[in-house]
Amino acid sequence: MSEQPLLSGRYRVGRLIGHGGMGDVYLGTDTRLGRTVAIKLLRPQLADDPVFQKRFHNETTAAARMISPYIVRTYDAGQDLIAGGPNARPQEVPFLVMEYVEGESLKERLARGPIPRADALRITDQILRALEYSHRAGIIHRDIKPGNIMITPTGDAKVMDFGVARAISESEGTVAQTGSVVGTALYFAPEQARGERVDGRSDLYSVGVILYEMLVGRVPFKGDSPASIAYQHVNATPPTPSSLNDDLHADDDRVILSALAKDPARRYQTAEDFRADVDRLARGLPSQGPTFDAASTVILDDSPIDDALDLDPDDDDPSSRLINRELHRGGVGTIWGIVIGIGVLGLIAVLWLALLQPRFSGPSAAQVAVPNLSGATYETAEQQLQDRGLNATKVEEANSDVTPGRVIETDPPAGELADVGSTVTVRISSGAPTVNVPDVSGLTEDDARQKIEDAGLTVGGTTRQINGDVALDHVISSDPVAQSEVRTGTSISLVISNGRVVVPDDLVGKPINDAIEELRQAGLSSRAQAVPRCQASGGYTVQYTKPTPGTEFAANDNTKIILYYYMADASKCARPTPTPTPSSAPASEAPSTGQ
Repeated sequence: MSEQPLLSGRYRVGRLIGHGGMGDVYLGTDTRLGRTVAIKLLRPQLADDPVFQKRFHNETTAAARMISPYIVRTYDAGQDLIAGGPNARPQEVPFLVMEYVEGESLKERLARGPIPRADALRITDQILRALEYSHRAGIIHRDIKPGNIMITPTGDAKVMDFGVARAISESEGTVAQTGSVVGTALYFAPEQARGERVDGRSDLYSVGVILYEMLVGRVPFKGDSPASIAYQHVNATPPTPSSLNDDLHADDDRVILSALAKDPARRYQTAEDFRADVDRLARGLPSQGPTFDAASTVILDDSPIDDALDLDPDDDDPSSRLINRELHRGGVGTIWGIVIGIGVLGLIAVLWLALLQPRFSGPSAAQVAVPNLSGATYETAEQQLQDRGLNATKVEEANSDVTPGRVIETDPPAGELADVGSTVTVRISSGAPTVNVPDVSGLTEDDARQKIEDAGLTVGGTTRQINGDVALDHVISSDPVAQSEVRTGTSISLVISNGRVVVPDDLVGKPINDAIEELRQAGLSSRAQAVPRCQASGGYTVQYTKPTPGTEFAANDNTKIILYYYMADASKCARPTPTPTPSSAPASEAPSTGQ
């Protein structure tokens, strides 16, 4: 951006630091206070829209009143003349001056993959703290998504853009240019997709989508257009988070899917309730799920908190109008696409009525579709079925492909209609089928391996032991022991015989040659070792052995038995010590007589 006069006579616009569907964000300086700020420049077309101007003023005024460590502060808002280049004609551009937060958006962080569970729960807690504050102030965000959440270098979360989404979505002139529709559709609530009135629970649904994405690495619903995504938010059942991340468990599923309930009355009713369950997850405690009294629940809506915030609450929520206006602005091609699509849907409906309706003829109870519960825990499956007015019964089945304790399938299967109040059979994996460990004792190691593998098991480690009862290289035993009941694929350890050799105890006193021959016939190797002595007695006979008689060692050991015999060696004989001769003492050393 070229050098500009001070924005509103106060703010210097610096380098571009962010870009989004609603506008570009620049690093700026508040020259009066000497502080660094973030300046969001919105689309110039918005400046000519009186509806936007009213909404923008009211919403940003309300947002500026909020001061929370979990909310990016709004300092100022307005519009001013800005030139887009050296030769460009200046245009009126709406702007928003905000607290500058170092770090990255949650969207940028998620681009690197899932977030560790503890960090995801902490971030969710802080987002909910921001919403606790804003909802108490009567302000609903309506566009909670990763791009509107900043993560500081210390890992803390701060929510931004309160009120901007509604102000822009009210504009009649620039929706096609915002480019924000798809990004919003990924995270907005079913009632927003249906164009119904929204309240604080709509924000909580969006937080549920974000928590799902942080833990799993993907959003619950994806599609090629805002309309297809919106349809799924209204009608489709998301995969259970734990079916996509084995580190998650039933309580994680319960909290996330409660936040994602289609009916706002079945969600958490307040950010406080949602945050309390997130805190329980973080502390390893069981979640409680939504708790509310339908007779006494007060729903936070978008009623004005004072005259300055008279936001025409009778209007439909603008989020759905984003989709409608996008379709209207798509041109003839889009219109024909809609016409063709409606025609195809009509044909499908006619075929359905013609081919399938006889199955439902006559009086019948209200029916609901059985959700896809594959991979969920039984507790989660039961809760989802109960949420749809169905009962659950548990049947355990052996299954090698599905993790024990997880749903294999349901009967009726997912997608089929079932009468409200009827029972759905939930088949839960008990793990792989069981078999008995075969008896492989006495077999060679190769034969034992083959027999174990034929039984659907695997051979793990092997250890070897000296054993005189089992032949060399044959199996002594297994672990688990023979006939134990184990699951297919279990690893079996084997104990293999090394055979056993015992040093004979009759070698001492035998002639060396006879002892060597005896050991050779027993399959042992030996050697003779002379022991020098002054006088050798016993001739060439074994005097002692090493190892000593009775010692055991493996038959395949290369140890040689040493046979020791005595051999005469004069050098070992002790020589007599000569007796010293006494000598006379010198006269000078004669003892004194004392005279």
